[in-house]
Amino acid sequence: MKKISALDRQRTVYVQGAAGRRPGIPVDLVQLEQRARECMSAEAWAYIAGGAGREGTMASNLSAFDRWAIVPRMLRNVEHRDTSTSLFGQVLPAPLFLAPIGVLEMAHPKADLAVARAASAWGVPFIFSNQASFPMEACAAVMGNGPRFFQLYWSRSNELVAHFLQRAEACGCSGIVVTLDTTMLGWRTRDLDLAHLPFLRGMGIAQYTSDPVFQRIMEEPDPAPAARPRPSLKAIQTLLAATHRFPGSFWRNLLNGAGLRAVRTFIRIYSRPNITWEDLPFLRQHTRLPIILKGLLHPDDARKALDYGVDGIY
Repeated sequence: MKKISALDRQRTVYVQGAAGRRPGIPVDLVQLEQRARECMSAEAWAYIAGGAGREGTMASNLSAFDRWAIVPRMLRNVEHRDTSTSLFGQVLPAPLFLAPIGVLEMAHPKADLAVARAASAWGVPFIFSNQASFPMEACAAVMGNGPRFFQLYWSRSNELVAHFLQRAEACGCSGIVVTLDTTMLGWRTRDLDLAHLPFLRGMGIAQYTSDPVFQRIMEEPDPAPAARPRPSLKAIQTLLAATHRFPGSFWRNLLNGAGLRAVRTFIRIYSRPNITWEDLPFLRQHTRLPIILKGLLHPDDARKALDYGVDGIY
């Protein structure tokens, strides 16, 4: 993709406007958000746009960001502008990342693959979501040499965690972003009101179902089997959706219950609330990649991260 500057883009819009053509995609972010909402299901919008509780933290984050101002200096030569920066020895075109967003298939059928292609075209780092709709290998395959990182949710299975790290290295990831602020599902009121959790439909668990360690864990006896929902048309649709998303033959997976077992196994091992600082050396033992902690808020935690040799804070 040929890269164009913001000034060139602006000029193109105005020239086309002189011929009666307006942008097909809104430039204003508020309008763009509204357009997205109109195109998505209620469940998809709730999951992607929603937060926990009264969503006060979301509002506070936006408010805090708005208080940071860019103060330009005048009478400087800005004909040739350079927004590049470096991170872990890698030169990036701008101090921007594409954050990990789970279950992107709810927004677009190409999900993570589409984002990976766009990120690669512009040289912007893409953080592969732990809850992606496509395996990290598929995303890496369409990125060429584009920079990429991997987001890690620390599972109850350390063996699975270690294999995720191994796969991330093999995919050419430049670092591991360890999410610490989601050791359990948040009280997401929009999702709760809709009684909708996409993972129960097999969405957003492609990193798991594509992993041989996870597939082996699926065959182990469940120590605490979940209650089976009462038979209903919706329950059948949920079962079929989970089966359809599991790799391999749909009919074979339907007969052997692989899709349902995958969902139940994921729910059982997805999060590990008892993770502590003393667990971090495990990551060092299993990867040479830089380790970035996501979700630290207290200054003392940031200092402690340095004491444990963490490479970055997100």
